[in-house]
Amino acid sequence: TTLPLSERADLRPVTPYAASKVAAEYLTIQVGLSSDLECVRVRAFNHIGPGQSTNFVAPALASRIVGNEQSGRTQVLVGDMSPRRDFTDVRDVARAYRHVMCQGQNGSVYNVCSGLDFSIQQLADRLAEFATHKMDFVSDESLLRPVDLPALVGDNHALMTETGWRATFSFDETLEDVMKDMRARLSDSSAQ
Repeated sequence: TTLPLSERADLRPVTPYAASKVAAEYLTIQVGLSSDLECVRVRAFNHIGPGQSTNFVAPALASRIVGNEQSGRTQVLVGDMSPRRDFTDVRDVARAYRHVMCQGQNGSVYNVCSGLDFSIQQLADRLAEFATHKMDFVSDESLLRPVDLPALVGDNHALMTETGWRATFSFDETLEDVMKDMRARLSDSSAQ
């Protein structure tokens, strides 16, 4: 597959979750064709930001790092650090959805993405730079995924040119906010 992925790229889901997204997209196309309802579609790449569940990689790593800050430990358990992903701050994603709803063309599809890719290693290293002491990443087989694409990055040209959307948060600003949020969450939970 050629990267970055444009909206014209073939849909090739490799997980049940991805297949469900493709099915939802086709359902949206059908609704648009069989009714007077205006429909636009988005293909959202990885969201990241404060408040996100620890089921996702950035807050999971942030939680382990902040836990280590509180306990004095240094070892952070990690899975595969090589995949590259296109991360967009959730606050920018929410704005992108509004732009698509207000300025998007009926029947069109838009990639909601930053257009930049970072490895999980880069993400972890940057989170660790915000830590209060040095962290060491230790591989844990239980954190490996059975299926994982080596790289996934999107082309956001249509989103930007047709709706005027632009990202406002840098990757580092987002990660700093993720760490601040995690410190507040873990501080609140330890106070109870």
